[in-house]
Amino acid sequence: MHSLNARANAIFFFGLTVLGVFTALNSLSVYTYVSQPNVSVRFNSVKDFSWSPRLDADHMKLFFDLDADFTSVWNWNVKQLFVWVEAEYTSDKNMTNQVVVWDRIIRQKDNAKVKLVKALDKYRLKARMRDLRNKDVTLRVKWQVMPIAGTLFFDEAGSHVFRVPNAYSS
Repeated sequence: MHSLNARANAIFFFGLTVLGVFTALNSLSVYTYVSQPNVSVRFNSVKDFSWSPRLDADHMKLFFDLDADFTSVWNWNVKQLFVWVEAEYTSDKNMTNQVVVWDRIIRQKDNAKVKLVKALDKYRLKARMRDLRNKDVTLRVKWQVMPIAGTLFFDEAGSHVFRVPNAYSS
């Protein structure tokens, strides 16, 4: 009849096929899940706004407030969230400039509530060719859902527009 190796091979690959089918069903099931996180971001103040003669670029350090509740984003297929605050502005040279000024990885649902008051950005807002002065900058909160199985999801919510000062602070 069948040898021990043939039976072990059939059982192993049957189990692997069942595991693959359930993984595919798990990744497809999140398309029916709707999340509605509460997110608000606000520009607070400028810590430092200067010009670098070596790079011929504007540099700005800023404070912002962030109040976000990402618990509704978590479901049975979320491994972690990558959350970031992005500053977007237009310039004469480039139509759209997007700069990440803060980020965080959230690995547990218990840590999905983020409340920052007068938080300093992690990364400076830099603009080449000294084209940041007197521009409108939009702060946006964006996140990427990294699932256990399936495709990555991007989303965004919450925005705040502020004007960069016309004069350097230092």
